[in-house]
Amino acid sequence: MQKGNGVRALMLSLIGLAMIIFIPWLCVKSVSSAMNYLRNGTEVQCRVVSVEEHKKGKQLVHAVYTDDTGEEILAEATMNRRTSKGESFTALVTDSYPEKVYCPPSNSLIAVSAVIMTALWISGFVVFFMGHHDSIVNRMLTKNGKPALAEVVSVKQIDQFAYECKMRYNDSRGGEHTGKFFVKKSRPVIGDKFHIVYCLKKNGKAVADIIEI
Repeated sequence: MQKGNGVRALMLSLIGLAMIIFIPWLCVKSVSSAMNYLRNGTEVQCRVVSVEEHKKGKQLVHAVYTDDTGEEILAEATMNRRTSKGESFTALVTDSYPEKVYCPPSNSLIAVSAVIMTALWISGFVVFFMGHHDSIVNRMLTKNGKPALAEVVSVKQIDQFAYECKMRYNDSRGGEHTGKFFVKKSRPVIGDKFHIVYCLKKNGKAVADIIEI
């Protein structure tokens, strides 16, 4: 079989599992922090005094506000949107952390974020089961795989160095099968033949992979 398939399957499973676990944790952490400000925060009027641009469009924002004693406090601001020096805004601050102010996101931003997080969480299950399926196929082919010769019937280039080929082959019982295979070393053409290993599942369908020669 092609080298790296087992590693790829393991990586997909781990990435999917990480997404399944990490995304809900991140959501709970974000909601918990926001709820703390909404429950315990005091509303203050702030003015942006500095904005530092960071990679990927992130901003480090500092603003000043006046506390109950009339003292002007310099605080790091969580804005949930882009801002500029001199802008005034309303934010929340807690007694336990006066050096940080929080500007709640708009309802539309909350809705968009919820949709994105849900989509990413569902994608985590998809990625996990892709890796799990590939692991099962690899084990089947390693344990019960039989060799065959497959002929390329169509070729589709998917990136600069990889091609998706539809190949036709026969099993040991004379049954004909077609499947998709990925070729990375050279550009295949229709009529090329590749050594493969295949295995028949209980439903009669075949799974297969190219053998590294």
